[in-house]
Amino acid sequence: MTHIGKIGRLSKQRRDQLGCRLEDNLPGTEIVQWLNSLTDVQDVLQRYFQGRDITEQNLSEWRQSGHQDWLRREDALNTARLAKHRRDHAFILHTSHFTLHTSHFILALLDTETDPEKKWQRLCEIHRELSRLRRDDDRAARTLIQQERWQHEYNREEEQETERQKAEAKQKLLDQITGVAMVPVNRDLFGGGKQGQELAELLYRVQHDMPYDDLLEPKKPETPPPVVPAETDSTPPGEAPALNDANTNPPANPGESSLIQPDPTKNDESLSKTIDLPLAG
Repeated sequence: MTHIGKIGRLSKQRRDQLGCRLEDNLPGTEIVQWLNSLTDVQDVLQRYFQGRDITEQNLSEWRQSGHQDWLRREDALNTARLAKHRRDHAFILHTSHFTLHTSHFILALLDTETDPEKKWQRLCEIHRELSRLRRDDDRAARTLIQQERWQHEYNREEEQETERQKAEAKQKLLDQITGVAMVPVNRDLFGGGKQGQELAELLYRVQHDMPYDDLLEPKKPETPPPVVPAETDSTPPGEAPALNDANTNPPANPGESSLIQPDPTKNDESLSKTIDLPLAG
């Protein structure tokens, strides 16, 4: 029977997974959340149902209709697998070699009994043992099929998880490349300059789960260069300034020669001699 509801439109793989979860008696709320979180399920809902999510009512309706068809199909498949498994591995009691030895053993055992009542009791005991062996054989075959089914499901889920991780890694790399290209744009939006660059870089790191604590640390103020004080007269009030070479030896008059200096003593003596000379006749 073809189902065209929200769940019926899903892929066979998803319907098989859903069937296993329903058989495991998982809560309907959990199953609905799981279905709505899958990308391929959302694609189907967007395509056929205007993006409306699967509800618990949809799940309940599927449990009464589509899931029952799925159970019947699984039972038929399991029966076919069991028959093939029996043929391939000779697990049934009607295998020629086992049947031959069992038949000889039963006949020999019955021949030892002459009393019809005891022979009937012995035959009933043999039948019970054969039935038990047959049930054990069926149980072993079903267990093996179930293990193969679980292994197949596990391998399929592992492949899907690997593909999902690859897709996430690819998308993350594309987002990082796009984010790097947006840093200059965000820098201008934040006012440009050093502050705008830091904010743009902070936004990029937060968006891509990168460490950003170093950008939030308070910035230390820049230390200005040391100021060299100008030379000032540090003589305390009331004291004479200390003499230095410039005070003790003042610079010579640039208009006079430093080699020839007039002798004031010699000038006065010449002048007095000139005044004491007697006048001629």
